[in-house]
Order: sequence, then C-alpha cells, then structure tokens
Amino acid sequence: MDFGEALKIVKEGGMIYRTGWNGIGLFVFAQVPAIIGIDIIPKMQSLPKQVKDVFINRAEYGKPATFQSIAYKDQLALVDAFNVITGWSPSTADALATDWKVYV
Repeated sequence: MDFGEALKIVKEGGMIYRTGWNGIGLFVFAQVPAIIGIDIIPKMQSLPKQVKDVFINRAEYGKPATFQSIAYKDQLALVDAFNVITGWSPSTADALATDWKVYV
C-alpha cells in the first residue's frame, strides 16, 4: 500500500512498516494524545529535570489552567526490534514508497 493508505491505518491506532526497511521488527505508530497533569510531571522519567522545572515554574507563576498540564499529540514513533521507541518522520522515500504493510 502507499503511505497515504498506511497513514490512515496509523490514525486509527494501527501499526505499519515498510518491507524495504533493513531492520526486522521495526514499526511505526501514532502516539496516543494525552494530557499529563502538573502533579505527574515531577515523576516522569522521560523528561530532563530542567524541562520539568520549566513546566512546574509555568504552573506556579502562570496560574491559567493551560499551564496546569502538558499535552502529547500529533507524534509518530518508530519501535525497533529491542522495543526502543524514537520519534519518527517519514523521509521522501518513505512518503513515496508503495511497500507499506500493516504490522501484526
């Protein structure tokens, strides 16, 4: 299938991969949108301390409800064979490829 068809599957919660990729077990998924409350941020292992401090500082001094959380949205991620997740954007070759498959 082409990337347009594959992207529809990802938007519906599916996982995709290219048969032309060198790595075995690679797949792409869309991160589930999430709102993380300010009370959770200090416990997050995926954020550096300095980033956490900025968010906490904004919550303390900004006070509007928009500063009382952080949001994850609109991100694609690549999973490798060792379950390492990294951010991913398609290359031109990926976007034009027709060897996309559903990962099951």
